[in-house]
Amino acid sequence: VIDKKIIKPGDELEKIIERLKTRETPGATGTWTPAFTGTTIAGTFTYAGRAGVWTRLGNQVTLHAFISISAIAVAPTGNMTITGLPFTAANVGMDFSVTLGYVHNINTTAAIVQLTAFVQLNTATILLMEAFDNAASTQFPAANFGNANAAIELSGVYQIP
Repeated sequence: VIDKKIIKPGDELEKIIERLKTRETPGATGTWTPAFTGTTIAGTFTYAGRAGVWTRLGNQVTLHAFISISAIAVAPTGNMTITGLPFTAANVGMDFSVTLGYVHNINTTAAIVQLTAFVQLNTATILLMEAFDNAASTQFPAANFGNANAAIELSGVYQIP
């Protein structure tokens, strides 16, 4: 039974209705195409496989991707990134971690403990990072990205404006 009270502007129910009207459709999904990219010279690659999927709920994006190359025609320079994210990340004062679930044929610095990644603020880019024991992490140098059979599988969650 609905109470016959008249809803006046500013009432809580009216606020809820307005929020629902302006919200992104829950569970919006899509695909994206990840690409290995150097920050100075992008590089040219032959991809053996690459695919990405995303789900957006409000201002939160969950993504998954696999990217694999079979040849490098032009070597990348600078630092290595993965580009092509479906949305630009929000500027919330901290980067968004990305989990690398599978890393194959990636040449790293000798003392590296782990290859890590994060979505950089205000970009649609994932930065690849090298983590060391008891030392600061550094961006993954493109000079180390020379194996033509490299592959990465990843997952992450990030916020958008």
